[in-house]
Amino acid sequence: MPAARHLLARLAAACGLGLFLGWCWPALGAQEFLTAEQAFRLETVSLEAGRARLQWRIAPGYYLYRERFAVSALPSGQPLQPALQPGERKDNANFGVVEVYHGGVAMQLDAAGADALRVTWQGCAEAGLCYPPQTRTVQFAATAPAASVAPGTAAPAPLALPLWGALLLGAAARAEGRATMVDFHADGCISCKAIKREVFADAQVQQALAGMVLLSADVTANDAHHQALMRTLQVAGPPTVLFFDAQGREQRSARLVGEFDAAQLLQRQAAARRKPSVVQEQPA
Repeated sequence: MPAARHLLARLAAACGLGLFLGWCWPALGAQEFLTAEQAFRLETVSLEAGRARLQWRIAPGYYLYRERFAVSALPSGQPLQPALQPGERKDNANFGVVEVYHGGVAMQLDAAGADALRVTWQGCAEAGLCYPPQTRTVQFAATAPAASVAPGTAAPAPLALPLWGALLLGAAARAEGRATMVDFHADGCISCKAIKREVFADAQVQQALAGMVLLSADVTANDAHHQALMRTLQVAGPPTVLFFDAQGREQRSARLVGEFDAAQLLQRQAAARRKPSVVQEQPA
């Protein structure tokens, strides 16, 4: 992306709490994609004779990557090798042939001696949205074969983290006096690579974006900062592009989620510049 700036590099520019209260919070709108938890449900977990079995239900129009599953025993942290059925072959121009699962998938593994399992998986929507990896802790009961699924073990991000993300957008636009575009992307996102190659390299796109502040939000690491920022801005995953006016208010109707082409980006960018900003008040 031409003249792209790192998302967090502008935090020191001129952020004040008043910006957040006045014009940084994005207007809420209907969600176009399922959340990761809705798209990929870990529904069945059992433990019998040291063998664990986990099963996911995958919503229609979504898929999980076979190679993105990872399991480790707790408390030792020892990586475990899960047994997975062969997946469907999916040929991709960026990553070659990959195996994916539609509908559902079951996993079996030797969990003897483990008190719990840390399980990670990752998937995408067929429409082009790629979700960050999901991690859950599966806790085995001491006296029964049943198991429970708990949220990921990462500590909750402090409240200040999502506030900083929203503050940034208003500060960047206010400091520059220009509209802002924020591009959420990640290294493992297939659609992101296609967009970078085919959309942001387009001469018309570069010309249209030349007068805007361009922020690049690389969420590859999916750390607590990234998760907090995406929760605040209601970003399910990359690729997602947000447009903000010169006062830091998101033009929600112009938001792009999932894979898009140059014509779609140009249309949304033009619409974002034409339409007046509307801020939806947050409940007290």
